[in-house]
Amino acid sequence: MITLEKTAFLNGIKAVKSSTAKVGLQPILSNIHIKCIGQALELTATDLNSSARTIVEANIATPIDVCVNAEKLENIVARLGEVITLELKDAFLEIKSGKTRFNCLTLNTEDYPEVKFDIEGEALALPMIDFVNGINKTIFATSPEVLNVLNGVCFTFGQDGYEFASTDGNRLCQIKFEGSVGKEGQFIIPRKTLLDVAKNSNDEVKICLGNKDVVFQIGSTFFKTRLINGVFPKYQQLIPQNQPLNATMKRDELIKALEKVAIMCDERTSTTVFNFNNNELNIVTSCENGNAEDNLEIWFEGELKIAFNYRYLLEGIKAMTTEDITFCMSNALSACVIKSDDNFTFLAMPMQLRNE
Repeated sequence: MITLEKTAFLNGIKAVKSSTAKVGLQPILSNIHIKCIGQALELTATDLNSSARTIVEANIATPIDVCVNAEKLENIVARLGEVITLELKDAFLEIKSGKTRFNCLTLNTEDYPEVKFDIEGEALALPMIDFVNGINKTIFATSPEVLNVLNGVCFTFGQDGYEFASTDGNRLCQIKFEGSVGKEGQFIIPRKTLLDVAKNSNDEVKICLGNKDVVFQIGSTFFKTRLINGVFPKYQQLIPQNQPLNATMKRDELIKALEKVAIMCDERTSTTVFNFNNNELNIVTSCENGNAEDNLEIWFEGELKIAFNYRYLLEGIKAMTTEDITFCMSNALSACVIKSDDNFTFLAMPMQLRNE
């Protein structure tokens, strides 16, 4: 019999569950491999492209080595009391808490793929807070629908610091961090793995690069994924350096204004018109049911009418953390660079208005 705390067990299940296969020809890949190592449970999951492993402390009297359906296991444990016992009975894993008992069918572990999380050589060590910040500020600008370089975040590191970048073809994000990691390189990490890594909390993340794979270690939890093969766009060259029209405004005020006028935005196009006129910004939306507008006081000299997809714009602005943000523009059809004081740059492509 094995006794363990519900919270630790449930957190361990959640840490690896997203690496299981949702559909496929190998049903065992929808399972979590549970194995005893000393006085702890080792939980492993894989869909053959990405994998995860974590350790959960437990009081082990009789060890087990089983594969259990991940979805069922999470739903069961989430509804049990604070102390849980596990015991293997024939082909079933008995899961008990108080007066509640579940019997889950197990599969043969001999059919489960062996996953190695060995970290060979020197790993990159980054502050976890920076790594998660980099993910959160770029992940939304990846393209979930494609299976190429635009599905991931480009991580570049060198002697002067490191940076994250992403683009889905309509917008581009870049955030820089100071501090040398002692190496130079660049690789593209799939968004799925980054979403899993960002859920964890620790002081630092260790990153070990292989020829085709990367392993992330966060405390006693490991994530392994295949790197995206391909050449990431040369995004530094896409960011305009000389934009003569600069409009500075309060970030929170812009967010509130966009969220209000979005009620009357065309759902198909999400077109939102920005009318810059000296120190005033007029924001306009319209649809078959009517229209809306709002006005903001800004710091700007000149006139410009430019349109954006408000959904894309909101995601980028919400990722910023500073009080003031600046729109750097040249004309209605050229890329707009939105900057904040936290080393974060967001590039948004404008939309072409009809009859203009």
